[in-house]
Amino acid sequence: MNLSQRPYDELLAMAANPETPVETLVEIANIPCYVLRGQLAQIRGLPLEVLTILADEEVHEVQELMLMFQTIPEELLRRMGERDLLTRSMIAGTPKTPVSLLISLAADEEDEVRAQVAANPSTPAAIIEQLLKDESALVRGSVASNPAVSLETVLSLADHTAPLFQACVSESLSDEHSF
Repeated sequence: MNLSQRPYDELLAMAANPETPVETLVEIANIPCYVLRGQLAQIRGLPLEVLTILADEEVHEVQELMLMFQTIPEELLRRMGERDLLTRSMIAGTPKTPVSLLISLAADEEDEVRAQVAANPSTPAAIIEQLLKDESALVRGSVASNPAVSLETVLSLADHTAPLFQACVSESLSDEHSF
């Protein structure tokens, strides 16, 4: 029986089972059903062959699950990020994103992407310093929401006049940097 002709609940169970053979996972990944692909994305340690198929998924929820549950090679992350702003933003905010890619994303033309890099706890201090000087208040304010940024750095941002920026700093001071 062709895999795509099997009952949906059976396919869903196979897609959720980490013991499912790789060949079957590849077949399931090729079925045009984002629910099945989302289920697959939650199996930790998927082989590269399956990740490569899932990387082309257009449904952002599947991409988000991949970013949460998988360690995705940098070249595949870059390919995914070429798709659209939301995907690049999700990649920029993912703590497992390689530093070399965070460096590239810190120079992205879109404020939203740079803001996600600024808020990412895995972003190195040198990039944070660069983002502190960003022209966008959204980006500078996102630095304050980064739990890895020192209280001293957050306090140095508190004098900024942009309301959105002040709101980010205030929220950061009350949440992540409370005593």
